[in-house]
Amino acid sequence: MLDKHLIAKTEPAALQENMVVREGVRITVLGDRLFRIEQEPEGHFCDQATQTVWFRWFEQVSFSVSENQEASELRIATDSVTLVWKGSIEESFVVFAGQEKKSFLNNSENLLGTYRTLDCCDGDQFISFDSDGQPSEKIQLGYGVVSRNGVALLEDSQSLILKEDGMLERREYPEKDDYVFAYGKDYRGALKALFSICGKTPLIPRFALGNWWSRYHAYTEKEYLHTIENFDARELPLTVATVDMDWHWSETLDTRKQITQSGKNDALHGGSDGWTGYSWNTDLFPDYRRFLGKLHEKNLHTTLNLHPALGVRYFEDCYEEMAEAVGIDPATEQQIPFDMTDATFINAYFKVLHKPYEREGVDFWWIDWQQGLDSKLEGLDPLWALNHYHFLDNGVEHAPLILSRYSGIGAHRYPLGFSGDTLVTWESLGYLPYFTATASNAGYCWWSHDIGGHMCGYKDDELYVRFLQFGVFSPINRLHSSNSDTFTKEPWAYGNGTGLIAAEYLRLRHRMIPFLYSASVEVAENGLALIEPMYYEWADEEEAYQYPNQYLFGGQMIVAPVTAKSEAQGMARVKAWLPQGTWTDFFTGDEYTGGQELTFIRWLEEMPVLLKEGGFFVLDDRKYTNDVSNPDQLKVVVTNGNGSYTLHEEQDGNRLDTVFVSKAGEGVQSVMFHCNTEMKEAALRIPPRRYKFVFSNILSGTVTVLADGKACAAAVDDNGRLSVVIEEVCPNTKYEICVHFAKKADEKRKEALRKTITKLQMDNNEKNSIYERLCCADKAAYVEIVEQMPVPQIAKDRLIEIG
Repeated sequence: MLDKHLIAKTEPAALQENMVVREGVRITVLGDRLFRIEQEPEGHFCDQATQTVWFRWFEQVSFSVSENQEASELRIATDSVTLVWKGSIEESFVVFAGQEKKSFLNNSENLLGTYRTLDCCDGDQFISFDSDGQPSEKIQLGYGVVSRNGVALLEDSQSLILKEDGMLERREYPEKDDYVFAYGKDYRGALKALFSICGKTPLIPRFALGNWWSRYHAYTEKEYLHTIENFDARELPLTVATVDMDWHWSETLDTRKQITQSGKNDALHGGSDGWTGYSWNTDLFPDYRRFLGKLHEKNLHTTLNLHPALGVRYFEDCYEEMAEAVGIDPATEQQIPFDMTDATFINAYFKVLHKPYEREGVDFWWIDWQQGLDSKLEGLDPLWALNHYHFLDNGVEHAPLILSRYSGIGAHRYPLGFSGDTLVTWESLGYLPYFTATASNAGYCWWSHDIGGHMCGYKDDELYVRFLQFGVFSPINRLHSSNSDTFTKEPWAYGNGTGLIAAEYLRLRHRMIPFLYSASVEVAENGLALIEPMYYEWADEEEAYQYPNQYLFGGQMIVAPVTAKSEAQGMARVKAWLPQGTWTDFFTGDEYTGGQELTFIRWLEEMPVLLKEGGFFVLDDRKYTNDVSNPDQLKVVVTNGNGSYTLHEEQDGNRLDTVFVSKAGEGVQSVMFHCNTEMKEAALRIPPRRYKFVFSNILSGTVTVLADGKACAAAVDDNGRLSVVIEEVCPNTKYEICVHFAKKADEKRKEALRKTITKLQMDNNEKNSIYERLCCADKAAYVEIVEQMPVPQIAKDRLIEIG
């Protein structure tokens, strides 16, 4: 029997009152917009958990049932929709309340979900290296639970049964098992419904939200630690240290263990392939405990790469203990086969092979399964079993985490997702924003990509920076590269200033941890994805579906990554769409009026990140550190308008929620905020911290600050943008900042104009003359002057964008 901690908690039996049963079919009303339809000729229906669906017990739903025998219709009506059953999925449909249109259950307008792996992919094309690197097929994303016609179908017929003892088995009575998500344009509602039946997305530990170092390279202990020291010396914060395959005996396995020489390179002993291993390579890591300890001393969490397909072989340090645990005589030296259908093996797999290393400093495992779909149990994908049991096992002593490929709907329960070995190309970068955002439709919110691409392709410093920019504004920022002495992702390996730009983005990513962790809480508790397609918020706008490479980020901003090479003077174009409202670029400070399609022009150090009206972007404001605990200094970037935001944190086991509210009036912008704790006595243990508010749209103004209605000391600075610093902000105190200001659109425009023209490469005297003329020109004259400038068209377009 499985160890208790490897048995997931499920609640699969639905209320009888929510069921409608007819000959060969059972329809369960799980919610007023969520249905389960089972078809089995003899009426043998399933009340057990499956690999995908764990929860069906919900409160009684109000609905009515009517039948039309002549039309062969069974109609189940809730307050929101009517499900019309016509005897088969293909003929049945949904009608929304107040409408007459039939939405069929065929996923014809499904907005898609995600895919198992991007291994060997160049953009959306799979590359077969047996065909001279030519594309062999296009990636076909699976279905999600949102659809433009309002109805999505989740097919669960192929899922195995997850038994009460934690093991899997085939269904005794194969049935057609489907779930109907009839949420119309409430795409977030559909996602929450998916989480309600499959289980929620777990909270992501703060350390996983910083910068990861990873490289497929046979590091020695000394070389790896020197690499970490080089990052530290340059004040580049890392929070996760990844060690790829060569932590164990790999390339040198056969010679060092004398497998072939001793005649043991056979099936009985398991061969000499170094892909699988559980014993540290002492040539590279003579004292692995010391190595892990030093990484932890540097405040790094560690993950090791796993390829478990070859089981456990006689030369492993743990072989004798493992063999005895599974009932094999160690004297035989026979290979212990990898078998995730055997409870005895599964228990020993974790107890013997992994837990000892975790106690010595391995925080979680990178499960790099690439060995197919087959196992001893027909229908069981080993990847699913690895993800499922590893995640449960890793959560015994601390918040669970793994890194592994996507194993189908329900895999959101096992973050993080490893998207595989992509090519180093602009095409790869160009596909990832859409791929990442669309995965939210399947509830898969935490993809981790090989930032910069993994293999092949070409060295392009600009591509590296643009890839990293996307990584910073993606779920996980994990630098990684393939096994090559001349291919790496350290910023200092990239010249002509690109490495310096990359370094600034790595620092920014670490400062974003408070914002990212808060988003992780929103995913776990409220089902709101960190990255959402535009149509989640603007479902009625056609443009929201036409710009798939931009996305909502943390609910506060739109990100439109630069995914095309620059044209001239280092400037690149990004075509995007902005919804109604005023949007402020985080990097340039430019303000844009929404409700239109735009082309942004950006230098290499910039990317379009557009903060919404009344938005908040909360950052760690400490000087260099790779500490991931709650910072004692915060920087809050604020945009004018009306809005709200809640920063979620944990302190000594207590929840801290800081609520920010912005209110706009004519010539006045106010921000109210306060930090609440779950327990008042906890507030006494929380030290005050420093807050710096930066008002992105205000150059200067008159500031008043109140704490619980009384005047509060604050420092005001108007160097560039108005900022207000409160040195000691206490929990459970209500603060208000009120700024009276005069609109200075001309000054902001001149500032943006000066910065742009300063960067242009042209005659200096002519440049200054043009700048002075532009500053006082009306709109028509401005355009005429720009068009006559002796600069590339993209530079002219940037000046028009500003003007």
